[in-house]
Amino acid sequence: MENPLVTIVVVSYNHSKYIKENLDSIKKQSYPNIELIIGDDASLDNSVEVFESWLQANQYSAITNFHKKNTGLATTLNECIGLANGKYIKLIAADDFFHFDYIKNCVALFETTNADLIYTKAYGVDENSKILNEDFFGSPEFKNNKELRALLYNGNFISGAAFIVRKSVYNKIGYYQRDVLLEDYDLVLKMLNSGLVIKYLPQSLLYYRRHDGNITKTKFDLLQAHTIATKIKYDIHFEFDSVINGNILKQLKQLNPNLGLIKKGYYKYKKRKLFYYLLINKPFLIKSFIKLRLI
Repeated sequence: MENPLVTIVVVSYNHSKYIKENLDSIKKQSYPNIELIIGDDASLDNSVEVFESWLQANQYSAITNFHKKNTGLATTLNECIGLANGKYIKLIAADDFFHFDYIKNCVALFETTNADLIYTKAYGVDENSKILNEDFFGSPEFKNNKELRALLYNGNFISGAAFIVRKSVYNKIGYYQRDVLLEDYDLVLKMLNSGLVIKYLPQSLLYYRRHDGNITKTKFDLLQAHTIATKIKYDIHFEFDSVINGNILKQLKQLNPNLGLIKKGYYKYKKRKLFYYLLINKPFLIKSFIKLRLI
């Protein structure tokens, strides 16, 4: 079987501690035809030096894109994707690493199906690479894109850490937007709206790093608001209004201060609830309505 070129893009921001393990896992891939691109977004640690040292010590060729000034993840990803020559592109953060058969098994499925994106299970590992579980993101079963889309509106389980795409996907639907916080979720929903095909490979083929420390409530609230905004953006036929309005009600009750982020999109959403929209516009009323048990 022909072995088409696969581009692996490694992106780093202050990941120097994990870079060697990541690059070692790329070098050990059982698949023979890999192009490596390395991007660093002006790390404050010695990530660039670690990259350069490993490449020299291993005599491994790579295209490098090292920023002197921090520009954000989307810009770094887009630049690296623009440099890619592979038929398939795999993006990976430098603190995660591969099972040795990740590329081989994914390419085999690509070459025998019409998949535009393939995602796998992922091991969850701690900071010392100890395996915590074998399916970190959870992987519900689905029969087709319609079922998959319904599942994704109830919660995202397709992480960019575990998926690989045809390069043609970016030509069809565009690159990552700088103002999108949940770039993986945005990409997947955009693909489904465009009729592109997503396949699941039920094997744990990647190691996803779970760092110590819980997510702060401030960041969690922000992510919840962005998640709702993404759902509204892609629910163009208003199939999931009950889910979206239910999400908004829950965040109103929890006094999420970031719901203003959905104001513009929710105003245009034909199945919005006017009462919820009023409260999003006048958040000082929310506590009173909670006390009166009106929400």
